[in-house]
Amino acid sequence: MNDIICKQKSERDFLLLEWMRSYLPKDIITQVEQTMRASPDRITSAYEELLSGYGERIDDHLSVAATYDQGSYKGYVSALKIPFSSFCMHHLLPYSGTVDVVYRPNELILGLGKIARIIGTLSKRFQIQEHLAKEIAEGMDCLTKGCGTFVSISAVHCCVCNRGPLAHGSTNVVTYATGELAEVKSQAQLANVMIGK
Repeated sequence: MNDIICKQKSERDFLLLEWMRSYLPKDIITQVEQTMRASPDRITSAYEELLSGYGERIDDHLSVAATYDQGSYKGYVSALKIPFSSFCMHHLLPYSGTVDVVYRPNELILGLGKIARIIGTLSKRFQIQEHLAKEIAEGMDCLTKGCGTFVSISAVHCCVCNRGPLAHGSTNVVTYATGELAEVKSQAQLANVMIGK
């Protein structure tokens, strides 16, 4: 069975090589082909890992750290500067950066490590950054049944830095908020939470 899987992966890698022949010099193609023959499923295996979020569900990571009486928790919980990487759906090129998550619990508080795992599951897919922020916030709401979630994602995109505008080092920041944290009066409080005050 493993031999069959390896053969299928190898065939997919060499299909990629055929596509590359149309724009890479012949001597480079030869080098790439030699590398592929030495480790025929390397490319396929890498993409299976990079896009492993399609085989996961965010509720696989549900782990409750604490419970409270409904409405009795009056503060915020934050998990800041969580590193991530993803693939832009527009150009199929990678982007990476950090995610800040702040949420207002109702009855449940998640383990902090689980928030990072939720981000990992959702980011290891083809994603537009704006959609990723929305999915993280709404996923947190679904799992915690909380009063609201705020997500900020700061990322550097290969499609902006290494092609097109060649805006090296530029950073794209998007935010998304739900529930109470979408209200204007909450934004000043959120700013204090996110800088640790």
